Amino acid sequence: MEPNQKRLLRAAESIRSRLLRLSSISDEIYLPEEHWNECQTLARQLQFAETRGWDYCQPVVRDRFERCILGCLERLQRVTQELSTRRDKPAPPTLGTIYGELHALPTEFDGFSVDLEHGAISVTTERVILEDVDLGPFEIRLHWKRIGEHRSYNVVALEPNPAAQSSDTAHPHVRSEQLCEGDGQEAIRRALLSGRLSDFFQIVTQILNTYNGGSAYASLSEWEGIACDDCGQFVSEDDRSFCERCERDLCLDCLDACESCESRLCHGCTEQCQCCKTRVCRRCRQVCDQCENVCCANCLSENGLCENCQEQADETNLDEDEQPTNEATEALTASARDAGTAPQPDSAAVYPDRLGQAALSQR
Repeated sequence: MEPNQKRLLRAAESIRSRLLRLSSISDEIYLPEEHWNECQTLARQLQFAETRGWDYCQPVVRDRFERCILGCLERLQRVTQELSTRRDKPAPPTLGTIYGELHALPTEFDGFSVDLEHGAISVTTERVILEDVDLGPFEIRLHWKRIGEHRSYNVVALEPNPAAQSSDTAHPHVRSEQLCEGDGQEAIRRALLSGRLSDFFQIVTQILNTYNGGSAYASLSEWEGIACDDCGQFVSEDDRSFCERCERDLCLDCLDACESCESRLCHGCTEQCQCCKTRVCRRCRQVCDQCENVCCANCLSENGLCENCQEQADETNLDEDEQPTNEATEALTASARDAGTAPQPDSAAVYPDRLGQAALSQR
């Protein structure tokens, strides 16, 4: 027997031993814990954004939250279906069946290999291209000693082209080398338990070449577009802009124009005028000398005051102008003295109008 045949036979014996052991163990039910944990994280992020008033990023977080909830609901529905339609486990395959499956794999896939030391079978897919997005080839690595467990295989990007916002998302349905199996979960499970290795690799390959936006970890737009650094929304290169101060990438909705110099800036490089609510850059911002509120140049008076502080200052000056001056008081007092009816000093100071009336009545 050739060395390659011996290696395949040893792998077949190990795989059959694993499947025989599983035939006496009841199936486990896996609840969508990862989806639920992600839902909780996104719920906290959305609440935080709403509390801080970050209106730009709320729609993005809310969209991810809704997609995550839908994914969690779909997984729970599949669990319900498994409970209601559970069938008997497939009979363990014979040694010859498993050997035949291993022997046929090199003719169906590129990059076939068997790792006896680590108990793994690997095949390489062709390049995966979804809606003109080239994601490159993937290696599907089955760990036969983990068949029957929740994570028995990995999907590894050989030429990684991850989503712009998530470096561990190499495919819309692959995150951290784990495939979101969707409707193919039961088919994958039964293929592995039956020893139909070729069917298993074909099913996984078919999922990799299919895009379902409703259950994707990341949408395909996150590969082609550029993420806005303010709101996180992905935009095309034509709709991309940038802050002239910090050079962060922005979408057009997050671009603010300084009221004074008309520079195109991000939200973080501008401040709001407390009077007219327009945005001004840090270079053009001015501060009221009295209340220290941020103002634009149009809302600051010549005295360096904002509108409210200037109104208060004008009212104070008007009240001071209405009070009698010392010269006016002395003139009235002298007139009353000439008439011989000079009042007491305190009355003349406090009631100048009465002093004038007394002088006229004496005449």
